[in-house]
Amino acid sequence: VMSLFITQSRGKVRSHHKKSPLDLVTQTDIGIEILLRSWIGTHFPRHRIIGEEGPKVPIGPDDVVWILDPVDGTSNFVDGAQDVALLLACLKGGEPQFAGLFAPDLGISAWADRWNGIRIHQNGVPSTPLFSETPLILGTEFRDDKPDEEAIFNSLIQNLKAKPLRVK
Repeated sequence: VMSLFITQSRGKVRSHHKKSPLDLVTQTDIGIEILLRSWIGTHFPRHRIIGEEGPKVPIGPDDVVWILDPVDGTSNFVDGAQDVALLLACLKGGEPQFAGLFAPDLGISAWADRWNGIRIHQNGVPSTPLFSETPLILGTEFRDDKPDEEAIFNSLIQNLKAKPLRVK
């Protein structure tokens, strides 16, 4: 459902800069995050939430934490490109419990949880990924004003033997 907000609001919402011209936010980013925060808060009131657009809260080592990026690729979204996704993850005591990627323009939904493993659907049809035969691609929204992030990204690429994908 949240993915529909991305496709249906493209070209209909305003954007503005947060900290730099490359750091954009739209009404869609804010609206989806508000809806996700409301749902999580209703169903899991003691869980913590880290969202790109919302308030920052203290996190303890034993907390259950949801991490939200309602429109990953906001610049692409504003430019009308299809490389946009909704990202959602949940950690308990620092251990991953759930992670999801929903790319509505590409028809891809991928999620993994600690109980059922990885599931990928393309255009609503389940597909079986062959990760042992598929090269790992690691992407980032790399910015020149964050050299520490570049060092971490390069280290991950090397350690995971992944192909880098860097976008604006």
